Amino acid sequence: MYKFWMVNNMSRLLFGKSMLVG
Repeated sequence: MYKFWMVNNMSRLLFGKSMLVG
């Protein structure tokens, strides 16, 4: 569960950055 949360948080952060950049 903790691992999943970490991956989800990281993916969300990267997705947000992509949206801001692109």
